[in-house]
Amino acid sequence: MTDTFTLYQTLCCNIPKKEPTLTQKKELAGAIDNLYEHQKVIFIRLIIEHFRVSNKESSNLDIMKIPYEGTEDQNGISFDVEKFPVQLKWILLNFLKVCLGDTK
Repeated sequence: MTDTFTLYQTLCCNIPKKEPTLTQKKELAGAIDNLYEHQKVIFIRLIIEHFRVSNKESSNLDIMKIPYEGTEDQNGISFDVEKFPVQLKWILLNFLKVCLGDTK
């Protein structure tokens, strides 16, 4: 058994090392905001947690705490895309393109 799942491996392929453009970051933030709350909890949190584990950020892993300064209130979970590592931004952009289609 591998230590990662195939979709995640695909999302990680050939991602740039540079920061996404401002337009791409706005698209990412908008796409995350437009997801139903249960989709954010299931898909986005799963990808974020998998990223943290695969990048050895799990030494102080607290699954109840929302990573990268995410917040939760009565309206649901919110993320500031700027707080994500560059590689995670690209992984999430790729994931949302697969799920929602290219937003361009």
